[in-house]
Amino acid sequence: MHRVASPRSSQRHWRGSALLELVAVVPILALLAGLSVEFGRVLYTYNTITKAVRSATRHLALTDSSNASSAAWTQARQEACQLALFGTLAGGSTPLLTGLTSSMVQIDTSGRLVSTVYGNSSSGCGTNCGISWVRVTISGYRYTPLLGSVLPASVLQGGQLALEPIRLTMRGWPFATATPTFASTSTSCAALI
Repeated sequence: MHRVASPRSSQRHWRGSALLELVAVVPILALLAGLSVEFGRVLYTYNTITKAVRSATRHLALTDSSNASSAAWTQARQEACQLALFGTLAGGSTPLLTGLTSSMVQIDTSGRLVSTVYGNSSSGCGTNCGISWVRVTISGYRYTPLLGSVLPASVLQGGQLALEPIRLTMRGWPFATATPTFASTSTSCAALI
């Protein structure tokens, strides 16, 4: 004689299978969700640094170093540092990103390419003019992930992910070759603010 399973026992069996499947799938889904959030945080961090570098470089590129006094040029470099660190010209006390310091920001205004193509430029420097370039670099920033214990140790160094240096170079104002060389500097923002 064959014994026929009661509806109650098959229903219990079905519930047990569903529970086992749920227990097997939930950790995988949680890991995928966590990795998605972590990836989004890394992109946000990279984008924030990129925008800070772009703002600081643009500020320097728009400063007329050929007509500015030494004090005005120093102020423009300080403002560029504050843009890179705090996101405002006035500065602040809280950096754009946790762990971002002034020693990570490098301001380089030492590039001068002598040329005569700007002889009729509005800067009024005659036929002996040139162009300059400015560069801002943020290097040494280390991203701290929320899921540090899940990521492989080969990716993380000391629980942090080292980001590549982010730099931008822009052409600055035309200058006269007789312009004093006070603008020719390369320094860390730690020395400026």
